[in-house]
Amino acid sequence: MAGKAFGKAIASKTCIAELDLSWNHLRQRGAVGFAKGLDKNKSIEYLNIGWNGFAFEGSVALSDVLLHNTTLEKLDVSCNRIHPPALLEFMKGLLKNKTLKVLILDRNPITPSFATVLLEGIQKNSCMALEQLSMQCIVVDKAFQGVLDAVRQERNFHVVYETSLPVSCRNRNDMLKEIELRSTYNIEPLRLLYLLKERNRAQDFFHKINKDHNEGLTPDEVALLFKESGIPVARFAVDRIMEFMDVDKDGKIDLGEFLIGDKKIKKLSRDLARKSIEDETHYSRYSRTFRQAHIQQLTSRLKVEESQNYLSPITSLTPSPASSRRSSFNP
Repeated sequence: MAGKAFGKAIASKTCIAELDLSWNHLRQRGAVGFAKGLDKNKSIEYLNIGWNGFAFEGSVALSDVLLHNTTLEKLDVSCNRIHPPALLEFMKGLLKNKTLKVLILDRNPITPSFATVLLEGIQKNSCMALEQLSMQCIVVDKAFQGVLDAVRQERNFHVVYETSLPVSCRNRNDMLKEIELRSTYNIEPLRLLYLLKERNRAQDFFHKINKDHNEGLTPDEVALLFKESGIPVARFAVDRIMEFMDVDKDGKIDLGEFLIGDKKIKKLSRDLARKSIEDETHYSRYSRTFRQAHIQQLTSRLKVEESQNYLSPITSLTPSPASSRRSSFNP
């Protein structure tokens, strides 16, 4: 695993001041493994890990690093799939860090209201050394502008962003609608299918998906399953399932193929569970979305449980009424 190998390599190095690992496809276990090594490093001042895939798990791991790191002065996490829930996790460590001066968050899927939440957190933590915040290709709103004006009155602070919306802040419910469908984009398609099928016999589940009751499941029927469950997915997720289950490659999944595929997915899930237990990086700690996910029996909708500990480090933030800090959300 490249990320884990990078982490081990830098853990004890004291001669590295600048490190550029952008465009290296570091994600999931790789991102966590790298962060574990970075946590032990005492020399790196500038780190560029842009254009990887740190997402939720990697953001939790980076947050742990920033919580007590005293050497990093510039951090580039551009285009790392840091969506609002991941941003909230990242902020837990960021807002307590006292040495970071430059943070680059360009091209991450951060909504205007959550950009305001970030800036409000920075405003309330005057002990931070942060001087520059780059958010290229990220849109902000009027509330952000107001907070920025207040911050600049107190200290020298430079922010780069795409544009400011000429409309008032959106309410909390609107913001949740913006992020709810992104809540599963980090979940492997086969794992997601397994979650939906849970507590159903494979044969019954097949007939539930097979709307026209013919001999096989089409890609459109698989896509419709996710849509009706409240979690529309990108086409690549459907293609991944078809590639895995359509053994004879005729464009359909018949009942026999579905039953065989179901057994394979169960085995993969068991193997992954054993691997997670044995994994010294304790990756599952950083994958709370997986561990807290379950299927609501009546509606077959994917839910993510709310956790008090999940929010506690940033409960001191008091964003405007239109802003939301909730990192647990229900599609």
